[in-house]
Parts: sequence; structure tokens; C-alpha cells
Amino acid sequence: MKKLLLYFIFCIFFSSSLQSQIIADKNIEKIYGIKVKQFNEFLNRFNYKTDFKGNLIDSVFLSKISRAYYLKMLFNEEDTRIESKNTDYLNRINEFITDVTTSEIFMNKYSDRIIAEVKSNINYKGKKKEVYIFLNQEIVEPDMLKWVISDVDADFLYEIKIDTTNRFLSPSSNETNFISLRRALKEKDFAYQYAHKDFNIDLLSIFFYEIKTGNIKVNQVNEITYHIFDIPGWYITVREFNRDTENSGWLIEDLKKNSEK
Repeated sequence: MKKLLLYFIFCIFFSSSLQSQIIADKNIEKIYGIKVKQFNEFLNRFNYKTDFKGNLIDSVFLSKISRAYYLKMLFNEEDTRIESKNTDYLNRINEFITDVTTSEIFMNKYSDRIIAEVKSNINYKGKKKEVYIFLNQEIVEPDMLKWVISDVDADFLYEIKIDTTNRFLSPSSNETNFISLRRALKEKDFAYQYAHKDFNIDLLSIFFYEIKTGNIKVNQVNEITYHIFDIPGWYITVREFNRDTENSGWLIEDLKKNSEK
């Protein structure tokens, strides 16, 4: 009788554990299915092109989920402004969704107004640093596209020694065959002072030069943020949120109005 009772308890426990595992597996599968796993998937959902499984949206999906609701799912719901029900931000989101759905605005996934900001770890002259590399898409031929580096930003790229001395080549330098030019350019830290008045430091050129000399060695990419200016009147940033919820993956981190053309 005791053995029978133990067997009965074991069966109940095993059945309960198995059922819990099945429910947990189904929840994981559901979360993975709804999660926006890639940036291109974000674009396809924004454009109301594909469903959660990546299939083209059909009449069944259309009848269940509207584009407005689908767009709302692309916002980071754990944003403090949404959680605290910030009226300004929520109204901005609603205005944005209404604008996009009413005017049937779709995003061009190959637009050069989609900018990727890649935060990377590097070694600069043996020291660990961070650099922000900005890339956008460039059409090479009608059927060929590539990502290109458009700009960079990092504190160490601004490390040009500032000197208050007013260095210049005298107006009569040409009469001496610019002999003073050789002396001036020996001052490598201040050679830039002899440039024309409209000269600006080109950080991208400095970056590539430092790469060439071996002073910069890129280690790894830490984080990617997409800045999207492709929607008339709006600017959005998209970032990946890794968490075990349905509202995860590549989501809209911020939304602002943009008056720039």
C-alpha cells in the first residue's frame, strides 16, 4: 500500500513537472516568435510586409492585427516614459502611428537616411578606447548596395595640441622661395595652423590614417544603434533589447519630430 501511494505521488509530481515544462517551452517559443530578431525584420514589420514568422502578411493576419497595432508593438514598452504614462511621449507615438498609417508611409530599407552607429572597442597606441563609427548604405549600381563608413567620433581623435601662438608664413615668403615653409612644417604638432582659414579637422581622415599606421586596432563591436531619418517629419532611433519578454529585440528606443528636409 505504501509503495502504491509513493508511486501515485510520483506520477502526480512527474505529470505536473512535465506539464510545467511544456508550458514553459511554449512560452519560450512564443517569445522567440514575437521577438524582433534582426533589424531587417524590424523594417519588414514596420512596412507591414511580414508576420511574426517572416511570412508575407495574408488576409488572416490582416483581419487579426492592424498596422497601427503592429507598429505599436515595435516600441520599447519598458521605456520609463511609456511605463509612467508620460502624456507628451504617448501622444507623440499616437501621432506618429496615425501619420504613418493614414498617409501609408513605408520605410525604404535601402535608404541612405538609415544610419548605423556602431560603438566599438579599440586599442589606440596600446590603450583601450571607444570609438563610434557611423555607416550608411550606398548604391553602387542599380542592383548593388553596400554599407560605407560616413563618419567617426571619439575623444582621442580631437587630441590636437592647442597653441595660442599665432603662427603664419609672412607675405614675403615667396620672395625667399618659401624657405620658411620647411621650418614651419617641422613643427608637426602645430602644422595645422598654417592651413587656410576654412580648414576643419576631418576625423574620418585621421581615423583612417591611424588605422594605416597601426596606432588603431579595432577589437569588437559593443552596440549598434540605428538612426532613421527616412520618415518625413520624424526621426527615430532603433536599438536591440535583449530580454526574455515578447517585447524584445530590435525596437524603437526614441521618437522625435524632425523639421529638417
